[in-house]
Amino acid sequence: MKRIYIYITGLISGIILMVSLDYFLTDYSYVELQSDYKIANVGLLEKGAKLKIEKGFSEGFSRYSLFLNLHDGEITKMIGQDKKRVEIPYWLIPVQPDTLIQGDLYFKLISFGSLYGVPDDLKTKYISMIDSIKQLDSIPQQDKEVIETHNILTENELIDKPYFHLKVDSVEIITVYLDETEFAEISKFNRQELINEGKKIKLSLQGKMIRNDIFYANEIHRLDKIDGKTYWRK
Repeated sequence: MKRIYIYITGLISGIILMVSLDYFLTDYSYVELQSDYKIANVGLLEKGAKLKIEKGFSEGFSRYSLFLNLHDGEITKMIGQDKKRVEIPYWLIPVQPDTLIQGDLYFKLISFGSLYGVPDDLKTKYISMIDSIKQLDSIPQQDKEVIETHNILTENELIDKPYFHLKVDSVEIITVYLDETEFAEISKFNRQELINEGKKIKLSLQGKMIRNDIFYANEIHRLDKIDGKTYWRK
């Protein structure tokens, strides 16, 4: 009986020791985001969100966890179960602060900047073409640039948005993407009518610079029809 008592006492002491070591050796530190971050292909994580520090990697990044609650009965889709607890990490991408840019409406008669307004069958062919190019052993430089632009537009959810071109200085032309509501304010202008009238459209746009030649405008800050030359090319 004494041996059983000693055994049970030792077992309980061992469990308490293990729990204590786990408590003191495990890092329960949290960080608080100081700006907004985009969760790649998922959504937005706003400033102030608190993340639990998990571990650092020698490759130069750290892993964090975020605990989420969802009421029972909400619609979800089971994508499978894995007994090995395989983790599915997402990258956090800093959300750039809004920028204000100015320029003149520029017309390109032949331009393909997104899939906006493209029929579904042609969209499917285009995406299939991109996928086929990616499988090539050697990809021509021009095709690499097409793929890079396609990836950037897809990652920033611009691939299906309307767009126009903006002349920001004497040599630089950028592509501006925006929502349909804002685009309606731009698309109403006719190139030839502006030329005949000796007018141009001066724009001030608020949004984010995605690349040096790609801008997402979330607001038309100002739009003026003024005297001047409307530039264009085929």
